Amino acid sequence: MIYRTKPASYAIDLTMTGYIRSNLNLPDIRGYTDSYIIRPLSALLTSSTPDLLTILLLAILLLVSLKILDYARRLVMFWVSLAISVVYYASLIGAAYGIYYYATLEGGWDRAMNDAGWVYGLVQGFVEDFQVSEAAAAGGYGGYKSARGQGRGQKNAYSGW
Repeated sequence: MIYRTKPASYAIDLTMTGYIRSNLNLPDIRGYTDSYIIRPLSALLTSSTPDLLTILLLAILLLVSLKILDYARRLVMFWVSLAISVVYYASLIGAAYGIYYYATLEGGWDRAMNDAGWVYGLVQGFVEDFQVSEAAAAGGYGGYKSARGQGRGQKNAYSGW
């Protein structure tokens, strides 16, 4: 068997621009951008006295780059919000399917509703404990000093009971 090896330049060229250009027959635009964009801009920006055209060009360049960054930010935020909403709705559908599966196979709808009420009470207790601990950390409840926030089962320090 004859094995064909890749040229040494293939391993060195990490960007693979030459490989992509040769396989897709893309034109080389470096000469165009260098002669028509890069050289005139560098000559204009490196002049000894900054004139109004240079300042205007830099302002336009700043605005274009900010527009590109705004587009990139909106694009990222769209995909992140789409992923969050897909996970949210998938969890809702999964929970509904789990309740349906549990209700039909394990013990009926009454037991499923009892268990759902127990889970709701558990979550509500966690939320209330979090709110009380946050109020105690803030120095009171709702901005006022109060006796709340000592936790359950502890004596109130102000009333003595």
